[in-house]
Amino acid sequence: MDNSKKKISKLNLVTLLKKSLDSYIFEQNSASILIFYKKSCQTSIYLIKHLVNFWGRLNSDLQTVLLISQDSLSKTQLFCSSNKIPFQIALDYDNFYLSRMMGFKTVPACYLVNSSGKILKRTFGFEREELIDMFDMLLRLNNYPFQPLFENENKIPKTKPG
Repeated sequence: MDNSKKKISKLNLVTLLKKSLDSYIFEQNSASILIFYKKSCQTSIYLIKHLVNFWGRLNSDLQTVLLISQDSLSKTQLFCSSNKIPFQIALDYDNFYLSRMMGFKTVPACYLVNSSGKILKRTFGFEREELIDMFDMLLRLNNYPFQPLFENENKIPKTKPG
């Protein structure tokens, strides 16, 4: 897929708070990251735990990360409450409309998008260098000071299949 031509134009999801979420969410920041995940995927959980740690060190209330669950509402609520997830969470369950539209085959699937919904970067599974680049770009585009994604990068595997 050529990222320069792909754009997320129809985002119609429901958050855990049962609010409708559409493409306007991108307009709130210069860039945002969408992360599709499933609770049963250990790689998704591994990534999310690192992101929670990163966000705590960043000490920000920026709403630039959107987790998109492929689980039911009850499973997603349980996962979020037991893991103290600080991110906005939406459901792409049970029709998986957005997941199918994006065409990925594995989770986690991460997309960096600009304010108009254009996909700037994407990565699937856990690719350390790609994730570092993606989050560095997210901070840079939103004029936020640099913060390393991982506290101790040497202890983080280079890759972890989804």
